[in-house]
Formats: sequence, structure tokens, C-alpha cells
Amino acid sequence: MQDLIETLDAGHLSFSAIVFGMLLTAFIAAGMLLDIIILMRLRRKPISLSDLASPLRATPWTLADTGIVILMLVTLFVLFMTNTLVMHYLGLDHGAESERPFSIIFQTSLFQITAFVTVFSIMRSKGISWREAFGLERRNLAKNAAIGIMLYVATMPVLIFYSLLYVLFLKQLGFPLEPQEVIILLNSPNEPYWLQIYLMLIALTTAPFLEELSFRGVGLPAALKHFKPLTAVCLVSFVFAAFHAHPASLVALFIIAVAFSLAYLYTGSIIAPIVMHIMFNGVTLAILFLLKITPDIALCRVGMLFYPAFLTSL
Repeated sequence: MQDLIETLDAGHLSFSAIVFGMLLTAFIAAGMLLDIIILMRLRRKPISLSDLASPLRATPWTLADTGIVILMLVTLFVLFMTNTLVMHYLGLDHGAESERPFSIIFQTSLFQITAFVTVFSIMRSKGISWREAFGLERRNLAKNAAIGIMLYVATMPVLIFYSLLYVLFLKQLGFPLEPQEVIILLNSPNEPYWLQIYLMLIALTTAPFLEELSFRGVGLPAALKHFKPLTAVCLVSFVFAAFHAHPASLVALFIIAVAFSLAYLYTGSIIAPIVMHIMFNGVTLAILFLLKITPDIALCRVGMLFYPAFLTSL
């Protein structure tokens, strides 16, 4: 990353790289302007996290519910890993490259189905509605979606700044800065297009929805019943970041997860963090696609410099 910064020369940037850089700069500037507006409003009218947390504490979610959801997902992960290791040990994984896309689809689909069925089953056992469980109300959908978009843009300057510092720090330590596996799959010319399209659809639809239900929808209210709001937000955000098992994106994922949690606290509706999650994945995919289809190295360097968070998970 340091080499990337040092080799950027404005005199040798292509027109597309300059336009791309200007758009990203405008995007960051818009986020900074929103941050200033938000800080000014908070200064005039402070908001108490404890007051915001009260409605979420009233939801029926418990730490036991969170433990069930996490246990189910961790169990699946362990089973898949064990199967992979056993197959490798027995030498049965040779020649299975053609079957890998179907294995990826099976595993990701099973994760999504398990998460939804687990959360929905707990809801049914408690006899609660989607409104009671996650603050879902039709009349406020558009408003909460708009708040989600605004908070996403406002979060980006903070995320990009600290993500860049973290990447530079890891670079100084000699830590390997490899993208997460899903990014490699999406960027690989050897993977079938239908698999990449499937992964993009998952990243823009079911993944944000189910991850927000699990972490913010179930986990955050449960944590709020046992910890102070800031502690609960940080705890759930750290678990979310660690769950993706990608050290190079830990800080970026933690920051964006904190933003998701604050959006849920502020609106009381899971729609706001879901919209933010979709936008985060969508912008990441758009930049990744642009860097993939262009041979312009300057464009790639500008993209990485302004948006190092593209290394993060989907």
C-alpha cells in the first residue's frame, strides 16, 4: 500500500483514473459534510445512547437466543471445515475443482437458510411479529431507508481513513494483505460467471438481510440487556468483524458494524442497517468490477488509495 501511494503521479494518471478519483473525492466530501451537520445537530440537541437503547431492550431477544443462532452457524462452519480436512487427508479432493462452484453454492445457501430458519423459529416460539422483533413497519420503510443511505455516506470518511491507517500498519508489520476469499472468487477469470453472479446477488440481497437480523436484530438487543449501550455496540460489532475471519479487514468491518448498530439504535428499525449493509456491499462490488474490467493500473491505484475498504468482506 505504501508503494502504491508513492508511485502515484498526477502527471501520469489517465483520464478515467482522474474522473474516478474525482468521483470518490466528491463522495468522501459529501460524507464529511454530513458528519459536520450531524455533529452540529448533536451539539445543539444531544442524544443519549441509553434513551435510544430503551426500545431495543424491550424486545424479547435474549443472550440465549443469540447463542442459539451463533451455535447453529458455528456448527455448520466446523462441519464444512472438518469435511474439507478429511477429504484432503484421504486424498479425495483431487480432481474436485469442477465441483467447487456447486460446493460453494451449497454451503452459502445452507448458511443463509439455517440463519433464517433459526431466527424465524425463535420468533414463532416467542409468538412475536416482525414489527415487535425488528421494528419493521411499512409506513416508516422509506424514511428509515433514507436515514440508512445518509448514515452510510456519513460513515465512509471515517471508515476509509481508519481502514487506510490499519492497512498501512499491517504493511509495516509485514502482514500479508490478501483479499478475502469471496473477493478472490469474484475477481478470478477462472471462476464461472454464473457463480460470480450468484455471489453478487447474495451480497446484495440475502446476506445483508440475514446478517443484520442475526447481529443487530437479535444480538444487539440481547447485549443491551446486560451491558451499557457503548459496550454492547462494540461487543456485537467485534463479533461481527471476527465472524468474517479476515484479519486484514477487521478494523473496517468493526467500524461499519458500529455504524450499523448506531443506525438501528437511532431508528429502532432493522431497515436502516440493512440498507447501509446493501450499499456497503454494492459500492464494494462496483469498485471491484471497475478495477476488474479496466487494464489501467493508475485507475486501480486510485481506487485502492481512496477505498482500501474494498479488501473487506461482502
